[in-house]
Amino acid sequence: MVDRKIRRKSLTAKLDALTMVQDAYDHLAKDFIGQSPVATVENGPIRPTSTPDKPDDIELIVGFWVRRDDAVTAAQAEDLLDDFLSELRDIVFDDYNGEFMTESQLDYAEIGGYNYRVEFHFVKVLDWD
Repeated sequence: MVDRKIRRKSLTAKLDALTMVQDAYDHLAKDFIGQSPVATVENGPIRPTSTPDKPDDIELIVGFWVRRDDAVTAAQAEDLLDDFLSELRDIVFDDYNGEFMTESQLDYAEIGGYNYRVEFHFVKVLDWD
């Protein structure tokens, strides 16, 4: 059985390699130190399988955070969310033979004193490195 930690860290490394991502975390950090855009990968639900040779059904929650300030307009933030989704789709489908489990969730949040626009994606990775 492969645990969530291995899948979470593998996906985080792939997101960290994207040129559009300033940093990627394998957890939700208390503070992004003002960095933007930032990706996070957190544990999602797990459904253990009934056979030991089949991997557990594991979901991960991928967040993409864009700092909203004078340097980034609302339209630019939305465009960055769209660009990230395109990159994430390529990684999930091509690198992991994965799937998106439900619609994304959009929100605003304050992290480390900065306002961020965030979109969460719920993904299942079936193959991993």
